[in-house]
Formats: sequence, C-alpha cells, structure tokens
Amino acid sequence: MTLKTKKNQKATQIFKEYREQSRLDKWIWKTQTTLSDIEETIERLNSVDKILESLDYSCEQALNYFEYYTKRSFDRSQKHKDTDQVKLTTIFRAKGCEFEHVYLPYWEKGEFPYTNRLATGMNSEIEDERRLAYVALTRAKQSAKIFYSKNKDASEKVSRASQFIFETDHLYSQNLGLLLYGSDDEFNKGSELSEQYILKAGKSVVDFKPYISSDVKEFNYDWAIQQKVKTEQRVLLNELITTKTIKYLDKELKILTQKLQKEPNDNKLSNRLIMIAHAKYFKLVNN
Repeated sequence: MTLKTKKNQKATQIFKEYREQSRLDKWIWKTQTTLSDIEETIERLNSVDKILESLDYSCEQALNYFEYYTKRSFDRSQKHKDTDQVKLTTIFRAKGCEFEHVYLPYWEKGEFPYTNRLATGMNSEIEDERRLAYVALTRAKQSAKIFYSKNKDASEKVSRASQFIFETDHLYSQNLGLLLYGSDDEFNKGSELSEQYILKAGKSVVDFKPYISSDVKEFNYDWAIQQKVKTEQRVLLNELITTKTIKYLDKELKILTQKLQKEPNDNKLSNRLIMIAHAKYFKLVNN
C-alpha cells in the first residue's frame, strides 16, 4: 500500500496515515530486541502524535517548528558545554553515552527489575532488565552510585534493595577499579575476566589471587569480607541479608571462626563464613 499525501493536509493527519499504512508499529514489534525497547519506541511515536495534534500545523509549519527547537536546544548545549550541569535521562536514551558520574535512583525490589505477576516468561524479562542494569552502570567514567529506599519500619527484616545490587559484587568491582586506574603497574591476578581488563589497561599481572592477604593466620570477619562470593552462592547471600539480623550474623560469625580454628581445611565452613561476613557488611553499610 502506498502513502498518498495531500498538500492541504495537516501534519498530524499525514503522520497518522504514514504510521498506519507503513505498519510502523508492527515493524517495531518485530525488530526491537526487548519489551522495554518496544514500549520506549512506541511511547516516542505517541508523543510525536500528541504534539502534532495539539499544534494543528501544516507539514511545512511542523517541520519549521521542530527544526527551530532542535537548533535552539543544540545552541544551548554548546553554550553551556564547559559548565557543570546535570543531565536527566532514561537508561534507554543513555545508550552509547558516557558521563563522569552516574546516579541511579530507585533500584528497588519489585521496581527494577519490575515484577509483573501476571506476565509469563519472567526469566527472559529479568534478563532484559539485567542487561539494562549493565548499560546503566557502564555509562560512568569515574563513579556510579545506586540508590534505594530504606525500610519504613525499622523492624522490617526484608531489604528493599534490587536483586541487581546483590549481583554487582561491589566489593570485588571496587577493588578491580583500583587495580585498573591506580598508579601501580603490577597487580595480583583474580579471575580471567579481571586479568583481561588489567592487561588491556597496560598493566602487568602477578600470578596469585587478589586481596587475599597471605599473612592471615586465622579465619575471621576481616579475612572473610575480602573474599569473593561465588556466583552460585548469591541467592543464599541475598536470603541471609533479607532474613537475618546483625545480631544473628554476629553470633554465627563467632561460631564459625571458632570451628575453623579447629578445622581450617573445611571448605564448607569457610564458604559459610564468607557469606555471613558479606551479609553483615551489606547490612552495616545500608543501615
């Protein structure tokens, strides 16, 4: 079907005809990768439709209108290019952009990732939003700060923090950041991924594990908090954070350190100590 235009038609009418006859919405549903991307793109089209309808301009008038405000916006941004400023944007629109500091509000359970109890295929939707979380964090050149609300009731045990916060392994990430951008030229080897980053930054790698002090002679909180939590243990870590109090965690730490003094080669006990320590640390910094 071809798009027929008429000289005297309003811009809003032309836009609606083009959108319908080109089947643009259907094409978007077929080509966009995630549900979030689809919703964002459709929302933009709806916004353009509403603007054209409210202006009630001809095509030429509408074109002049958009060109004027696009140029004005560009001139303003160039004028204030070297001044300190804050840019508000969505994760979608920030793709491909970089900022010195990034602030990410409202990373809360049930909101990001969004929980739609009526929807099917929840795993795929969470994966889509996990990729968005990655995009958001990697927009930062120097720092990225995540925010979420504290519990309204101090007696509430369940944390409001998004599961993505627990998945970031922020202690390890901070440590790796210091390795990459610090002044030292030689660093301890961690995972294969961290080694790739370090080598890419032009640093050399020493072949032993990172931030595990070789002179530690006993298992304790300080030692455990420096260890990396394994991927398969993060679900259990999240459960400890959301269901246990600091008093319980302190008691458990004491019992585990005592047991490890007698059985230092027991991996189950040392892994449990690491998770308990990380759970306590998270609750302390977010208290």
